[in-house]
Amino acid sequence: MANEPQRRSYVERLRIPPHRVYRIPPGNWRADADTGGPSAAEIRERCGVGEGQLLAVSMARFAPQKDHATFFEAAARAAAAVPDLRFLVAGYEAEYGEGHIRALAGRYPELEGRWMLWSERLRDGRPLVRCADIGVVHSSGSEAISRAALEFMDEDIPLVTTRVGALPEVIREWSAGLLVPSGAAEAMAGAIVRLARSPGLAARVASGAKQRLERVFDPAEALVRFEETLETIVREGERVRR
Repeated sequence: MANEPQRRSYVERLRIPPHRVYRIPPGNWRADADTGGPSAAEIRERCGVGEGQLLAVSMARFAPQKDHATFFEAAARAAAAVPDLRFLVAGYEAEYGEGHIRALAGRYPELEGRWMLWSERLRDGRPLVRCADIGVVHSSGSEAISRAALEFMDEDIPLVTTRVGALPEVIREWSAGLLVPSGAAEAMAGAIVRLARSPGLAARVASGAKQRLERVFDPAEALVRFEETLETIVREGERVRR
């Protein structure tokens, strides 16, 4: 299992003895960069982000468990509090199409001219991460490890995330990001505003997230843990067969 909630669910739902279910945090593997797409600066320009303005970025497929509704309500609240804040919603059609996402945003006059939808598929999505001043992971469920969170952490982007799935394990409150309850738009907006108004806090949690990523999600360490776990399983199997 990649995280402790997954491990517990296998133990509780399937009644597997706890010592037979292993948790192996994955490594944060960095792919080779593809330079064919737009740069982070070009993406910010296309989003209309001017000098001195901040960009909060959401990266998630368009699906119910990603809870874009709460994100847009939080974005509208944050936009009213921070005039220089802009928003980018990057993702691709899944259970929902682009029309659904635009309709959610259309509920809030405060967001008119303040947000952009990015559905262009890029071979290297890291410029979408690097263009952010604040990353937001707003899922209401289905976060086994959250690749988006790891990517923001890897690029020194301060994070706001929900307390869902593995996210409380990935993020350490205040030292590596800000955590809010799932579906709590007011709390999410408050966390976004706090990072937007406090460059010192934003820099501190971004640095802490990078350090945590290197310490807990090191690829070499993940391989060692995986090999050790396989060896343990093999030894256990041999013991049972005797």
